Amino acid sequence: MRFWKFLFFLLFVPCFSGYSQNPPRLTLTEKSIDRGAFPISDGVQAFVFNYKNTGESPLVVSRVIPGCSCVVPEFSTEPLMPGDSASFSVQYTPPHTGRFSQMLTVCSNGEKPVLRVYIRGIVTEAVASPAHSLAF
Repeated sequence: MRFWKFLFFLLFVPCFSGYSQNPPRLTLTEKSIDRGAFPISDGVQAFVFNYKNTGESPLVVSRVIPGCSCVVPEFSTEPLMPGDSASFSVQYTPPHTGRFSQMLTVCSNGEKPVLRVYIRGIVTEAVASPAHSLAF
Protein backbone atom coordinates (compact mmCIF):
# COMPACT_ATOMS: atom_id res chain seq x y z
CA MET A 1 0.00 0.00 0.00
CA ARG A 2 2.86 2.37 0.73
CA PHE A 3 4.18 1.78 -2.74
CA TRP A 4 0.91 2.94 -4.34
CA LYS A 5 0.75 6.09 -2.21
CA PHE A 6 4.33 6.89 -3.11
CA LEU A 7 3.63 6.26 -6.82
CA PHE A 8 0.55 8.49 -6.70
CA PHE A 9 2.52 11.26 -5.03
CA LEU A 10 5.39 10.90 -7.47
CA LEU A 11 3.23 10.92 -10.60
CA PHE A 12 0.31 13.21 -9.88
CA VAL A 13 1.37 15.88 -7.40
CA PRO A 14 3.77 17.58 -9.87
CA CYS A 15 0.87 17.95 -12.32
CA PHE A 16 -1.02 20.14 -9.88
CA SER A 17 1.86 22.16 -8.49
CA GLY A 18 1.24 25.08 -10.87
CA TYR A 19 -2.52 25.03 -10.42
CA SER A 20 -4.08 28.38 -9.60
CA GLN A 21 -7.47 28.91 -7.97
CA ASN A 22 -8.03 32.08 -10.04
CA PRO A 23 -6.39 31.54 -13.44
CA PRO A 24 -6.18 34.21 -16.14
CA ARG A 25 -8.72 33.95 -18.95
CA LEU A 26 -7.98 35.00 -22.52
CA THR A 27 -11.22 36.27 -24.09
CA LEU A 28 -11.05 37.05 -27.81
CA THR A 29 -13.27 39.68 -29.44
CA GLU A 30 -13.44 37.43 -32.51
CA LYS A 31 -12.02 34.00 -33.25
CA SER A 32 -12.20 34.38 -37.02
CA ILE A 33 -11.64 37.31 -39.36
CA ASP A 34 -12.88 37.11 -42.95
CA ARG A 35 -11.22 39.68 -45.19
CA GLY A 36 -13.52 38.97 -48.15
CA ALA A 37 -12.17 39.37 -51.68
CA PHE A 38 -9.05 41.38 -52.50
CA PRO A 39 -6.69 41.42 -55.50
CA ILE A 40 -3.34 39.68 -55.19
CA SER A 41 -1.72 42.94 -56.28
CA ASP A 42 -2.67 44.40 -52.85
CA GLY A 43 0.11 42.25 -51.40
CA VAL A 44 0.45 41.67 -47.66
CA GLN A 45 -2.79 41.78 -45.66
CA ALA A 46 -2.89 42.70 -41.97
CA PHE A 47 -5.31 41.12 -39.50
CA VAL A 48 -5.68 42.22 -35.87
CA PHE A 49 -7.12 40.08 -33.08
CA ASN A 50 -8.18 41.91 -29.91
CA TYR A 51 -8.36 40.12 -26.59
CA LYS A 52 -8.92 40.82 -22.91
CA ASN A 53 -7.81 39.18 -19.67
CA THR A 54 -11.15 38.42 -18.01
CA GLY A 55 -9.50 36.28 -15.31
CA GLU A 56 -8.13 37.24 -11.93
CA SER A 57 -4.38 36.89 -12.44
CA PRO A 58 -1.85 38.13 -15.05
CA LEU A 59 -2.16 36.62 -18.52
CA VAL A 60 0.90 35.84 -20.66
CA VAL A 61 0.62 34.91 -24.34
CA SER A 62 3.70 32.77 -24.80
CA ARG A 63 3.38 31.84 -28.48
CA VAL A 64 1.25 32.37 -31.57
CA ILE A 65 1.95 29.54 -33.99
CA PRO A 66 1.01 30.00 -37.65
CA GLY A 67 -0.13 27.10 -39.78
CA CYS A 68 1.78 28.29 -42.84
CA SER A 69 4.93 30.23 -43.71
CA CYS A 70 2.73 32.79 -45.49
CA VAL A 71 1.45 33.92 -42.07
CA VAL A 72 3.62 35.95 -39.69
CA PRO A 73 2.23 36.78 -36.23
CA GLU A 74 3.40 39.68 -34.04
CA PHE A 75 2.55 39.58 -30.34
CA SER A 76 3.77 40.69 -26.93
CA THR A 77 4.85 38.31 -24.17
CA GLU A 78 4.43 41.01 -21.50
CA PRO A 79 1.97 40.05 -18.72
CA LEU A 80 -1.54 41.45 -19.19
CA MET A 81 -3.18 42.42 -15.92
CA PRO A 82 -6.77 41.39 -15.12
CA GLY A 83 -9.28 43.60 -16.93
CA ASP A 84 -6.71 44.91 -19.43
CA SER A 85 -6.95 44.49 -23.20
CA ALA A 86 -4.34 43.92 -25.88
CA SER A 87 -4.05 42.69 -29.44
CA PHE A 88 -1.81 40.69 -31.72
CA SER A 89 -1.44 41.17 -35.43
CA VAL A 90 -1.02 38.75 -38.29
CA GLN A 91 0.55 39.52 -41.66
CA TYR A 92 -0.67 37.30 -44.50
CA THR A 93 1.24 37.19 -47.81
CA PRO A 94 -0.96 35.52 -50.43
CA PRO A 95 1.04 32.86 -52.31
CA HIS A 96 -1.61 32.45 -55.05
CA THR A 97 -5.17 33.34 -55.98
CA GLY A 98 -8.20 31.55 -54.58
CA ARG A 99 -9.82 31.00 -51.20
CA PHE A 100 -7.67 30.76 -48.10
CA SER A 101 -8.27 29.79 -44.49
CA GLN A 102 -5.30 29.82 -42.14
CA MET A 103 -5.36 28.66 -38.54
CA LEU A 104 -3.16 30.11 -35.81
CA THR A 105 -2.66 28.51 -32.41
CA VAL A 106 -2.48 30.92 -29.46
CA CYS A 107 -0.66 29.52 -26.40
CA SER A 108 -0.98 31.20 -23.00
CA ASN A 109 -1.07 30.56 -19.28
CA GLY A 110 -4.85 31.06 -19.38
CA GLU A 111 -7.65 28.81 -18.22
CA LYS A 112 -7.65 27.35 -21.73
CA PRO A 113 -3.93 27.25 -22.55
CA VAL A 114 -4.48 26.65 -26.28
CA LEU A 115 -6.92 28.59 -28.46
CA ARG A 116 -7.27 28.62 -32.23
CA VAL A 117 -8.06 31.63 -34.40
CA TYR A 118 -8.60 31.82 -38.15
CA ILE A 119 -8.02 34.26 -40.99
CA ARG A 120 -9.99 33.80 -44.19
CA GLY A 121 -10.55 35.46 -47.51
CA ILE A 122 -10.49 35.21 -51.29
CA VAL A 123 -7.47 36.32 -53.29
CA THR A 124 -8.50 37.44 -56.78
CA GLU A 125 -6.51 38.17 -59.92
CA ALA A 126 -4.85 41.57 -60.12
CA VAL A 127 -7.23 44.31 -61.17
CA ALA A 128 -6.41 45.42 -64.69
CA SER A 129 -6.01 49.13 -65.16
CA PRO A 130 -8.68 50.60 -67.42
CA ALA A 131 -7.62 51.12 -71.03
CA HIS A 132 -6.98 54.70 -71.99
CA SER A 133 -10.02 56.07 -73.71
CA LEU A 134 -9.44 57.47 -77.11
CA ALA A 135 -11.06 60.76 -78.00
CA PHE A 136 -12.37 60.97 -81.56
